[in-house]
Amino acid sequence: MYCETFDENCHGVTLSCQTCCLATHQCLPLHKIKKWNGKFFEHVTLKQLGLIVWLSHEDMFCYCPEHGHLDFVIIDVNGIHPVNVNFCGCEQCVSHCQQLLQCGWYPATIFSAYEYYHTLECLTDNTGINMLKSQYHPFLCMVHQFCHMKLLKRAGRASKQDGIHTTKPGGLTVLCPACPQPGMNLPDDWKDAEPSKKFLYLLIIAIDANFQLKNCACASDQDPGLHTSLAYFVANGLYNEHVLQFPTQEDISTCNSFRSMAHTETKFATGLHTMDQLPKHLCLPLTIIALLFVFRILKFHAPAHSASCAIPHSLNLLPGVGHTDGKGVEHNWSEINCVTNSTKEMTSSARHDTINDHFSHHNFRKLVGLRCLLHDRLKAAIAE
Repeated sequence: MYCETFDENCHGVTLSCQTCCLATHQCLPLHKIKKWNGKFFEHVTLKQLGLIVWLSHEDMFCYCPEHGHLDFVIIDVNGIHPVNVNFCGCEQCVSHCQQLLQCGWYPATIFSAYEYYHTLECLTDNTGINMLKSQYHPFLCMVHQFCHMKLLKRAGRASKQDGIHTTKPGGLTVLCPACPQPGMNLPDDWKDAEPSKKFLYLLIIAIDANFQLKNCACASDQDPGLHTSLAYFVANGLYNEHVLQFPTQEDISTCNSFRSMAHTETKFATGLHTMDQLPKHLCLPLTIIALLFVFRILKFHAPAHSASCAIPHSLNLLPGVGHTDGKGVEHNWSEINCVTNSTKEMTSSARHDTINDHFSHHNFRKLVGLRCLLHDRLKAAIAE
């Protein structure tokens, strides 16, 4: 069959007949095609031209095909594409889901789901006249699942026996190999080391809060989340029970007034200032705290404290502490603040899943960048 077509995504503008166009795009089913209708070139899909995508076969043909859904749609970076898909039905074939993943058809991480999808709709049909049925909600589900799988991948759960179901609370966090961790980067006898050497194993733990990460919604049993309590948040049930026990609070600061203290009685912070009344399973004996913990003020906050408080608690006077401000926990706030408007209206579990994904991505980039960071700091330390 002869008709003039050309591809907007291929290099250059080459006219071809429909048969040659289909042969060329057998492995390029998401390219955008224009077809001459006798008066002008109009946008058509490769599905309309008769292209069929065969999965799990390099020769693009299967003797036992299983036809995909009639409304099968692929959301790609250049638009939204209806596609004719034939799954492999051979005896040795894998599931339909696995066949799609082998083809690489799964969405990438995005900045804003709504803006991203709206952009794709404009790329598909900027007039909105011939727009396909909205796939926004299925798209959100795919993104949610994809982010969940990335957390499992970064935590190495695929290499564990029954890894998804045996993951313990906090098991999906990205570990930092630069922090002292028994069994990983501490000597076996580190507990018995001389007091003068123990400062080598010093770990600085910064406790702070991002006041822009607020949540207007309440937890919902109908939306349990995919990995709540398995990453950077604790389970909703016990946490909410604990917070509700403290409807009123008193400012315990004996030094100065801070923004966090001024907002302790707001609806977003009620019950959050109960450090001395944590659940029993989270409490440490006072003897352990006295032996293992040394409390200091982060350098950025020191000017807000009185001199009688800031000087004795200065990091500059703590043996073993190098050049650090202790504010590493805040380094990703500029990134996470970009999603505050969307996450504050989510249910609690969906919000946890979304923020977990962003925290995990930040920590993963920090992990792979440690080699350059530590190398530069070693050079600076040697020079000094």
